[in-house]
Amino acid sequence: MRERNSEGKFTHQTFEDRICVACDSKTTYIDRTGRHQWRMYDDHWYCKNCYCRYVDNPIRNPITSKKWNPIRHARYGPRRYTFKDKRVQTKEIPRTGTCQKCGKKIGDEYINCWGETAIIKRTHIHHIQYDENNPFGSTIELCVSCHMKEPRINSKNKKEM
Repeated sequence: MRERNSEGKFTHQTFEDRICVACDSKTTYIDRTGRHQWRMYDDHWYCKNCYCRYVDNPIRNPITSKKWNPIRHARYGPRRYTFKDKRVQTKEIPRTGTCQKCGKKIGDEYINCWGETAIIKRTHIHHIQYDENNPFGSTIELCVSCHMKEPRINSKNKKEM
């Protein structure tokens, strides 16, 4: 922490005297030129890792994470999806957790492309045809392996080239 001397000026501390307020560490990142990367915020010294965690990226900060908690809450997560590079949130959960092509559910085992046994962790929403007004208009829910086998909507056939 910066302290004032008898004249009211700030005194300089050496790197050995600095202690991170967040993690009580005496060491910090040293860049390629040999400089110690100490950061000051609110008249306190932070090591580079803690500064990035609590100041640069405040979403990960435990104090401000309460603000972001409703967005990242498990209840709201399944209702958010991406449609044409836009994030949209629905009132109801659009997924059932069951593949409409093969009938497998989340938690079932399947054989992946490398021939190993894997567990289905999530399902994908596959658009048969895009509709700007109704994002779920012509969609089906597929497991990952079935979704990779489906043809792309805008892909050209390589034989025509």
